[in-house]
Amino acid sequence: MHTLLPSCSNNLEDILIKILSEYTICIAREINDRAYSQYNVQFTSFRNLRIVRDDLISKGIVEGVERESPYDKPYKFYYLAATRSSKVNQIIENKYKLLLDYSEHTKELGHFCEDRVAEAAEGLGFTDVEVRKRLGKGDIDVWCRDRSGNFHWAIQVKNRRQEIDKDDVVDAMDKAEKASSKWNIEFVKPAIVSSSIYNRLPESTFPIIPTGRVYVPNEGLYREYKDSLGLWYMETINSVPNDLVELIDELLK
Repeated sequence: MHTLLPSCSNNLEDILIKILSEYTICIAREINDRAYSQYNVQFTSFRNLRIVRDDLISKGIVEGVERESPYDKPYKFYYLAATRSSKVNQIIENKYKLLLDYSEHTKELGHFCEDRVAEAAEGLGFTDVEVRKRLGKGDIDVWCRDRSGNFHWAIQVKNRRQEIDKDDVVDAMDKAEKASSKWNIEFVKPAIVSSSIYNRLPESTFPIIPTGRVYVPNEGLYREYKDSLGLWYMETINSVPNDLVELIDELLK
């Protein structure tokens, strides 16, 4: 059973109720986004925030509803139980449509970030850099030879709202092993670049590079989602961000 100090629980409860009072309907990640940007709730407290949310649901203060998503897990919308049902239904439908629209940009956003990671690797002296290198029925997002020349990297890039999980870690390791076998390369190391890690980072023996934001190629896409979904961490960029270069330089050693 999870336990929270009363002062911590009460503070997070107040914050959660304020967010739902102001925005009426929020998906789980939106609650985190707004708690961070508006109330300075840090990533390490997000787990406690979820516990408080579930406790308020059990008390009948908060209610939730699910909608099918293009991903493995459904979208979950949360709202105060006292909210007028007609208002709840209208806002859920509007946000649901926006989320589905956003999902259609997933491939575009993914390729955009993969290209930025490849550019950063080339600039740092990695060689034989390839983007979306075919491997069986899938591909390796960024493939390159290490600066030492002694081994290769198989890098998976997750420029998305969803947090990485155990399956992402297993997939990255599996692709590195398959690449080693298929191309008869003795050493291939896996790595992940992810915008969404927070405090539930899966245990891993290889580098997981946290960008902390979703890289967006244009202002239109940024504006479309920021206000409605609380995407404080989206960043419009035209070139490779310095902080991404520094992270790759530091962690891919």
